[in-house]
Amino acid sequence: MLNLSDLGRFVPLSRSMKFSCLFIVCLFSPFAQASAIYNPPGANLTLGSTNHNNGFSVLANNPAATAIVPSDQRSRGVGVNIGGGLEYGNVDEIFAIIDTLSEMLAGDGGDLPETPPPQLPDEPVQLPTDLTWQDILDNNPEFNAWFEAVQDQATFFASSFAIISQQAYAKAFVTADVPFLISNDIWGGSLSATYSSEGTSKALGIVDLFNFDADYALSQIDEARNLDPSAPETSFDLSDDIVLIVNPGEESVQLKFNNDSLLLTKAVITQNININYSREAYSGENGTLLWGLRPKLYRVGLTQVDTRFGELTDAESLFNDIRNADFHYANRVSLDLGVLWASQHYRLGATLLDPFSPEFSFPDFDPSRYSKSEVLTQLRQEMRYELKPQLRMEGSLFSRNKRWSTHLQLDANAATDPMSDKYQWLVVSTAYRNSNNWVPDLRFSYRKNLSGSNLGYFSSGITLFKIFNLDISRTAEMATISGDSLPRGLNLSLGLNFSF
Repeated sequence: MLNLSDLGRFVPLSRSMKFSCLFIVCLFSPFAQASAIYNPPGANLTLGSTNHNNGFSVLANNPAATAIVPSDQRSRGVGVNIGGGLEYGNVDEIFAIIDTLSEMLAGDGGDLPETPPPQLPDEPVQLPTDLTWQDILDNNPEFNAWFEAVQDQATFFASSFAIISQQAYAKAFVTADVPFLISNDIWGGSLSATYSSEGTSKALGIVDLFNFDADYALSQIDEARNLDPSAPETSFDLSDDIVLIVNPGEESVQLKFNNDSLLLTKAVITQNININYSREAYSGENGTLLWGLRPKLYRVGLTQVDTRFGELTDAESLFNDIRNADFHYANRVSLDLGVLWASQHYRLGATLLDPFSPEFSFPDFDPSRYSKSEVLTQLRQEMRYELKPQLRMEGSLFSRNKRWSTHLQLDANAATDPMSDKYQWLVVSTAYRNSNNWVPDLRFSYRKNLSGSNLGYFSSGITLFKIFNLDISRTAEMATISGDSLPRGLNLSLGLNFSF
């Protein structure tokens, strides 16, 4: 079974991300995944969803391609591919930043830790703790110093939350597939099947931006000064996020921070079984036109935990919460359609994925815990997952001896994954297949997500003895997590192919 703790040999994972990866793996023991919109497993990680000649992972691509599995694989066969990966948002030390802000909000403002995350603004002025009701009434220097500190704290939080709002997330997934070539001569065509399973988790910050108007805050304080000395405890909103609580009778003053910013942790388990049938529609001197269809059955489990910043003490506790959360399961059916023109030295194809747009829902959250409409709107959007249709186009060129090949994949539109991230891949790849089983096959590619993260991945892969596949993919962009400089994206895939 895939153990992503071994991924630490290639990249030093933070303790929290190791935990999330291992948790996903422990959720299931049989595996697989077809037509992943993440970086897919098998040789597809490098060559993309194209009609390449590298193993049975090609059966998970264009439904029309089953009918032209390479000649050395035209008997029955099975592939086993497993993979995993990490992706971080464009914010260094995201967990440390969130933990720091959470602690400060819980304490209604305060000092930064001794070694604050480097991306945070300069430390705000510490709020005086000895402000009295009489200071407010007298409008004396002590009050002025206190009010300047309030403004400085508000500016600090506004700047910090703006940082988090810029792609602040951490994501981990494992995926695998077991494609099985049943027959290339049945009902006038070819038949294959794939069982797949995928686990994904993501932690992202949803930000309630600080808005502080000093003039409005002073007008609220003036209202407080007009309270009758016998008035009960009364609250005044200095802004949407800061509340002044005064009790003239007891001459007490208290400042409270009330911000709806939260860390949302989501996890999804997707299991998929499909049957793929393809056959020739036309065959002539210049090539063959093939079509294929792939009915699919999805079983999807979804869960989420929403944690306000003021309630959060450690990023790892979020993953503990997700592990203990209940998954909401739903079954849906879908379909992929494909066409492929195959000539001696080139192939052109197109695939329409999920034209029926199956929908899934996460377990609901408690809306009474939040008061800001913007936060509630974003949370509700995150609770819904729709597999939107996606058109995928492909092309391949082969040398005379079929040893060299070049491939292109282009998604015509973006699709959204269960974590609400958009993917639209452009993949350019090349491969070399050796006729000698003892000499490895090699492949290289560059893939770019044209939507969402806009990350670019450099990938390479090797096939040993025509059986064992190893592919790795990483970004050039880096992020700092727990003091370690890591690629923003890293993926690893292992695969086996057997013909019989």
